[in-house]
Amino acid sequence: MSSTEKYFKIKNGLQFDDGTYVTTADGLQGPTGPQGNQGQTGPTGSTGSNGPTGATGATGSNGPTGPQGTAGPTGATGATGSNGPTGPQGTAGTNGSQGPTGATGPTGLGFTYRGGWASVTGYAINDVVFYSGMSWVAVAVNSNIEPGVTSGYGAYWSALNHKGDVGPTGATGATGATGTTGSVGPTGATGATGSTGLGYSGQSVSLAGVAGASQSGTSNYSLTGGKTNSQYAYIVGDRVRIAYDASNYFYGTINSFPSSTSINITAEPGIGASGQSGDWFLSIAGVVGATGPQGPTGATGPQGPTGPTLSNTATSVAVGGVKIGSNITIVADGTISVATPYSLNTATASVLGGVKIGSNVTVASDGTISVATPYSLNTATAATLGGVKVGSGLASATDGTLSATYSYTLPAATTTVLGGVIVPAVATSGIYNTSGTIGVATATSTQLGGITVAAVA
Repeated sequence: MSSTEKYFKIKNGLQFDDGTYVTTADGLQGPTGPQGNQGQTGPTGSTGSNGPTGATGATGSNGPTGPQGTAGPTGATGATGSNGPTGPQGTAGTNGSQGPTGATGPTGLGFTYRGGWASVTGYAINDVVFYSGMSWVAVAVNSNIEPGVTSGYGAYWSALNHKGDVGPTGATGATGATGTTGSVGPTGATGATGSTGLGYSGQSVSLAGVAGASQSGTSNYSLTGGKTNSQYAYIVGDRVRIAYDASNYFYGTINSFPSSTSINITAEPGIGASGQSGDWFLSIAGVVGATGPQGPTGATGPQGPTGPTLSNTATSVAVGGVKIGSNITIVADGTISVATPYSLNTATASVLGGVKIGSNVTVASDGTISVATPYSLNTATAATLGGVKVGSGLASATDGTLSATYSYTLPAATTTVLGGVIVPAVATSGIYNTSGTIGVATATSTQLGGITVAAVA
């Protein structure tokens, strides 16, 4: 057995050689060996006379406890007899010889301590680990099953003991007596001057594409001269002033720092925007203050001179004066109004006028009329009025007129086909055609034709 696997039985538990205690059941006990045969009981000696009481002998050591015999059946309870006189004490018989010792049972299963749990270690049944303040025993072969954490860990690990709760906080000790105040020590030497903190001024920026009288919009501005944002104290939301000189500058607000050497700024309309790229300087600017109160109204100026009298009459091409006729009113401030509202005619097929918006039609605020739900034309049938498609041999004009694009050819009539016949102008076969009138020739002995049938035979 290795030193890492030693354990001792202490109070029905385990103690490993690293000082860890595991309060759990012992290993399985081997089966009890068979009971040895009981020695023969010696014969009972005859009762001797009571001799004088001897001196008390020394207490002997306890002999081993013999095995317990099987309990016999309980006999029936006899009748209670009268108490007889107490007989004299008989001498003790000699003890029978010890029976043979039974065979040793097989060694029970023990625990194997594997130290702290590790995800890369495989564990066998009865391996014991220490993890998260508790001891765990493996109940199934496993690897990378974190005790108490992995889902379904109970099928692989069983807790041997649980970490105890944190004890209550102890009572606060009494405050110690205040010590005497020490004397003031000598003044220390002046420390070295610290480095200059982050500032705002003197940061030159490169402005590309500056043109016209002002700079506006959102742009990225590059730092020049090897400077970086970390050298200055600007933050997002600061209002800044970017100036080329006293006459050319603009203001803006910092939105972000796209890189260590660039700043994204939304510019306000500037005073001017001339100058070369790289010659502009960035500095902090104050926030625009609130608008001041309205100043007092100035005095009324003097009355101007009277203008010239309007003499022209207004026409469609000349500005001039007008007279107010019927159905028109004018108020003191010059506002002209129609006294009687205009009445719009109702639109007809021949009169331009107004219409009302019915169902499935909408009108927008600018007067545009639209069909809310497009009309679906039914397909024409023998019983339903509707639309048709123009197929082959037909043409549709822009006004909707439908025309045939070819003439129908009548087939020649035969004994089996319904069709047309040609009738000669001269009756050669009993039938003739004169100016569209079809007639039948008079039948003769040689001519097929018609006959007149008399009313009386």
